[in-house]
Amino acid sequence: MKVSDILVNALKEVEEAGIQGDLRSVAFGKAVDLLSVGSVWHESSPAGTRVRMQEAAPLYAETPVAKIAAKLKLDVETVSQVFDASEGSLELIVGQGKFDKRASGGTKEIALALVAGRQGAGMEEWTHMGVIREAAEAYKRIDPPNFASTIKAMDDVFSIKGTGTKREVKLARPGWEKAADLVTRLGNGGEA
Repeated sequence: MKVSDILVNALKEVEEAGIQGDLRSVAFGKAVDLLSVGSVWHESSPAGTRVRMQEAAPLYAETPVAKIAAKLKLDVETVSQVFDASEGSLELIVGQGKFDKRASGGTKEIALALVAGRQGAGMEEWTHMGVIREAAEAYKRIDPPNFASTIKAMDDVFSIKGTGTKREVKLARPGWEKAADLVTRLGNGGEA
C-alpha cells in the first residue's frame, strides 16, 4: 500500500468511526500508525506486481510512539494507548483512574511513564522536575510538600542531577524494565 493509500484509508476509518472534535486528529494519527505496519508495497517491479516489504514504512518507524515502543520492547498499539505525540510534545493520555490512587504512588507512576516516554521518543536525555510536577498536578496525584522527596526516593529507577528548581531526572538502566511493565499495564486497561 502506498503512503497516499494509507492516508486515505486512515481518514475513511476515522469518518466511519464518527470521531469528532479534538479526538479526530489524534484518531487519524493512530489510524495512520496502525495501517502503516507492514503495509508498504514496492511498486517498481515489472508489470506493477507488488512485492510486500518486510519492514514497516519509514514514516511509521520514525514516529515518537514507535520509538518509545522500540525502546520499551513493546508493541506500538499498547504504547499508543498511553502516549500521544503531536506537534513536538508528548502527553500521557490514560485515564486518571489507571494510576495509583495515593499521591506518592501516583506521582511515581506518572514520573516513570513520562520520563520513559520522553527519553524513549528521543525528546530529551534529562527531564526537568517541573514537567513531572505539571503532569502529576493534571492527574491530581500530587502532594506538593512531599513532591521532591517522592521523586528523590525513585533513585532505584532514576539518575538525578541538580538541586531545587533545577533538578532533572533520567531513566537508569533498571528503570526501563519497570517502565515497560507500567506502560503495558496502563495500555492494556489495567487499573492500579
